[in-house]
Amino acid sequence: MNDWSDLSATESSISTEYRQPPSPQESGFCSWVRNLLNYLTGTFGEKLSCSKLNSALNDIFSPKNGWVHKGHFEYGGTNQVGYRSKQIEGVTYIVSAPCHDLTNTNSMQDLLSGGRTAAKTLSEIKNIYPEDKVKILIPIAQSNKFGFSTRGHFVLLEVDIQEGNIQSAKIHDSKGGLLDNFYSGAKHLVKQLLADENLGLTKDFAITTEYHRDQNFFNNSDCGRYTVYHAHKIIENGRLSEANARDASSFFEKLSI
Repeated sequence: MNDWSDLSATESSISTEYRQPPSPQESGFCSWVRNLLNYLTGTFGEKLSCSKLNSALNDIFSPKNGWVHKGHFEYGGTNQVGYRSKQIEGVTYIVSAPCHDLTNTNSMQDLLSGGRTAAKTLSEIKNIYPEDKVKILIPIAQSNKFGFSTRGHFVLLEVDIQEGNIQSAKIHDSKGGLLDNFYSGAKHLVKQLLADENLGLTKDFAITTEYHRDQNFFNNSDCGRYTVYHAHKIIENGRLSEANARDASSFFEKLSI
């Protein structure tokens, strides 16, 4: 397991191997083409599943670093951590397992997308911490239909709760807003959250979206890694103003996935 306690001190540079793909003679032509495309699009690795993303969160937000793992559940035949919590300067920080933005929870897509809704997770946290100031970070698997398939993109939902009431909600998207203009990720989540009466939301509830544009438009693999990175930076700095693609690449190198 990696030691994440000194992550902020990691050199903010991309490794030579990542910057310069090996020659065709070294790797074989097909592998060379793949490496070249990854280099041109800034792609670090294969797309993460919900389970692998959750495993990465376990490594970063670990008991060794003062995080308490709670809410265990079964998914894909394995025991998963539901969320991690830690008190930091009077605020209870929660980093959740991946959830999805579907409203139909009886579908196969629900199972493929982590089997948990953001609404259910928020409702549980709201009940567990009714009097606390809470900041919840939830990786969201955007799983509704998009074109001829599903969106298949991870974003990070940041929610602030005060004494059991949701004060604000924001989506952090590692890409630009072009595709989301058609997908409307915030709209899907709002629909799901409004359907949960326990959350006590009014019809004018809204979710804002911040597009960070660190992930290349043609990079369709690293959204899960950027979601983990954004969660780490919010916990570390309280904001994402210092987050960038170069720093993210250095962060990815320490992921054991």
